[in-house]
Amino acid sequence: MCYDAQWAEFSFIVLFYSFQINYYESERNEKLHGTIFLKDVTSVIEAEHQAVPTLKAGEVGFFFNVRNSPRLYMNRVFDL
Repeated sequence: MCYDAQWAEFSFIVLFYSFQINYYESERNEKLHGTIFLKDVTSVIEAEHQAVPTLKAGEVGFFFNVRNSPRLYMNRVFDL
């Protein structure tokens, strides 16, 4: 799971055969929320730890940003 700028939770699926990442509103992939086309990604960088309202006490994760034109996706990956 990852989060957008408003820290809404999404499930991401990487589709290697079509070079894209689809993200969904739930883990059951019921409703496609958007697509990131890997050919349009200009950078992927590690990001500073950020306050996320949905974190449980002691929960940590890896933060990273994915930039394409014109968006910046701020993400956090954690163990399920």
